[in-house]
This record gives sequence, structure tokens and C-alpha cells, in this order.
Amino acid sequence: WAIPDPINETVYLYSGECTPIVGPVDNDVCADAFAVACGDTLSGDTSDGNTDDNGDGSADEWFAFTSTTVGELVTASTCDQAAFDTILTVYDSCGGAVVATNDDGTGCTGFTSKVNFIADGSSTYYIAVDGFGGATGTFDLSVTCTTGPVNDDCSGALPMACGEIVAGTTVNAFEDSAVAPTCDTSVTAPGVWYVYEDTTGLITDITITMCNGTTDYDSKLSVYTGDCGAPPFDCVVGNDDTCGLQSEVSFQSDGATTFYILVHGFGANEGNFEIEMTCNLVPPPNDMIANSIDVDEIGFPYTDPSVAMPAATFEAGSPVDCDNAGARGVWYNFVSANDGT
Repeated sequence: WAIPDPINETVYLYSGECTPIVGPVDNDVCADAFAVACGDTLSGDTSDGNTDDNGDGSADEWFAFTSTTVGELVTASTCDQAAFDTILTVYDSCGGAVVATNDDGTGCTGFTSKVNFIADGSSTYYIAVDGFGGATGTFDLSVTCTTGPVNDDCSGALPMACGEIVAGTTVNAFEDSAVAPTCDTSVTAPGVWYVYEDTTGLITDITITMCNGTTDYDSKLSVYTGDCGAPPFDCVVGNDDTCGLQSEVSFQSDGATTFYILVHGFGANEGNFEIEMTCNLVPPPNDMIANSIDVDEIGFPYTDPSVAMPAATFEAGSPVDCDNAGARGVWYNFVSANDGT
């Protein structure tokens, strides 16, 4: 120490070691979250004095993402980018509801994490980076944004019609198990939606197939009835593998039901596909002469209500002088008890 000659002043000298007081980092609490945008990668460290702001037992750091695009798929990731076992949780506000959370991301090493959520185009979402069981350490948090398929949600289901072939993709779509329960096969992969509103009034056999060889991933199909606004749906039929790794379903419509078709994948598989929808009307029971209805056994007068004539078929080999070639028809028979009109 070099002490100047003081004038009427007492100088105190101390020896020893100075220990700094470590305070919380700037984004230790949700209210001080660092802003993060699509395409950003920000570094952090939950071991440098952080506290547990969300009360899950581990020190955390916070990031705030403000959405600018309606329906964008936002992915927040520490996948292969952290030195400890991470957990990611997305909230709709500080102290608010959980939007999405992930502990161990699929395909991520070291128990690192990746979480997806659909943003609304205007809200700010708060992302907490935590550790599992109190773990802390350094990390990089990456945020990527993609605009998913327009039919990613059942409310945006695209219409399908009989005889139609449609192409689509489940890449960048969202997983739908929250509204789509297990239906002969589980829902674990991203999926997209189609809707068939049957107003024909005719009983119809329907087949939806991916067996034309153009689908490029391990696919699944699930068909439901119900209301998008009141999940979960009711299962009609589902299928995993019919033709190799591709899927096909068949079901019957009563002519007055709306069906929702979910195209998804095995495990976490996603990819590009084509689906084809074929519809075959179910003919009336007396469509063929061999199945004619014996009306004299039923009683007179005989009335057959709501005959589905559009579903009747053409039949060759009708009796001589009763040629109905080119006409759709149904058949009745009776044996007269007496001569006369």
C-alpha cells in the first residue's frame, strides 16, 4: 500500500481476502426473461447463482418468445446442447398455465430436451430451462419456427370427397393425442386432418388407403366421429400396417355422419403421403331378383319406405319381355290367390 501523508485524518488498513457476494443472473426469474426469437441460440448457466422460480426443485433460467405468425410451430431445444439433464417448460405467462413441457427429447443425447408448441401469432410465451432432480449446468437454447400444414389441427381439417386422391405432409405438424385417442392404434407422431361430411342419406362402404406406393414414411390412419371443440373424439377405425409400412382403413357410413380422418405415423415418424378415398353404395337388400321381397307373405297393402334407389344396381338376365337393361331396380314377388286384377 502507498499511503499519502494525511492531514488530520485517520487511515485504517485492513488485510485479508475479499469475498464477492454472488447475486442472481439477469434472467433468473420469469419477469426478467431474456427475449428470444425464431432462429436464435442463446447460452446460459443454471449453476451460477440461479434460484428455483417455478418451484419444481431445480434452479432455472427464463426466456421470452413473442409470436408473430398465427399457427407457427415453435421448437425450443437444448437437444445435444447441454452439459446436464435438462427439462424445458413453456408457460402462457409468468406464473401461468403450462403450454408444453419435455424432459428427455426423442433422439437427444445426455437426457437433453426438445419441446414443440403452436403459437397464436400475438402472445408471449415464457420458456424455463430447468434440470432434472436439481441438476444444473451450462446449456445452449435454440428456438426455431416453422409454419405447419394448414390442416395440422382438426379445426382446419381439409375436406375429402369420394373418389379423391389427396397429397399431404405431416412434416412440422403437431402430435394429436390430446384430442385423438387410441383407435385400434396409438397416436404418437405428428398428424394432419381431413374431414368427410356424408350427407347422401345412403349407406356406404368407405375405404381410405395409402397403399399406392407414394407415401415415404411408416404411416398410420385413424378415423373418428365427434366434435373438435369437445375432445376427445370417438373411434371408428384405425390401422397401422396393411401394405408393408403403409395403412388402409374401411368403415361404413349411414349417410348422415361427419368423419374426421387423422394421417399420422408410427413412433415419431413423419413424412409425405397420398391417401385415396373410395366409396361404394350398399345396395338395398332386394337389389337382386334372387333376393326379391315376398309381399304376399308380408300382407297387403305393402309399403316399402325409403328405398335407396340410387344404390340399386343394374341386373342382367331379367325375364323375357321385361327387359330392364340400363335401369337400376329392386325386386318384389307375390303369388296371387285368385284370378283377376
